[in-house]
Amino acid sequence: MKGFLVAIGLIGALIGIFIIARPDSSPDLSGAGAEVSASSTETVITPAAGNGPVALSSDDVEKEFALQVADFEVETTRGTKVKLSDLAKDRPTMVGFWASWCPNCRRNLPVQNDLFSKYSDRVHIVEVNLNETRDKVDNYVDGKGFDFFVAYDEQGLVSRAWGVGYTNTHILIGNDGSLIDIHTGDVDDSIFQRLLGSS
Repeated sequence: MKGFLVAIGLIGALIGIFIIARPDSSPDLSGAGAEVSASSTETVITPAAGNGPVALSSDDVEKEFALQVADFEVETTRGTKVKLSDLAKDRPTMVGFWASWCPNCRRNLPVQNDLFSKYSDRVHIVEVNLNETRDKVDNYVDGKGFDFFVAYDEQGLVSRAWGVGYTNTHILIGNDGSLIDIHTGDVDDSIFQRLLGSS
């Protein structure tokens, strides 16, 4: 009996060590810059050193707003400029990263646009192009009728600041500036429900 209790105690100690030593694998995009380590099926985003949240507030906003990702301002295919912090303060916002050569993006963007038509009065979407020229972006977008913002990022400044190196990646941001989730893959109705659940 004594030997049995000793064996149980050793097993419990080993399990405890494993739990303590196990690294946290959940994505974190809380810094103003980030780096990506990824396999073909998983993207893990960790904050770059020395960067913290961007704190913004306004008298007409009921709750405190603190943007937990790097702020950016981009020009859109509509000829306007949009700033992430302004959009996110107004409504929960999804920032996607895409390219015209990406087959997953070509498949998902029209579906995403159809879904967006249901929620366009309650969420914002900015699809940031990954490093293509304006001509390529314009040629691809022309005639597609996308209702969300499509933005240029020819130098890859936004994707580098955020540590995003893969297309069809979507960052969900609450209207308090919080990072809700990092979603890799196609967008479906559940993603919009997650955005709306944060407001």
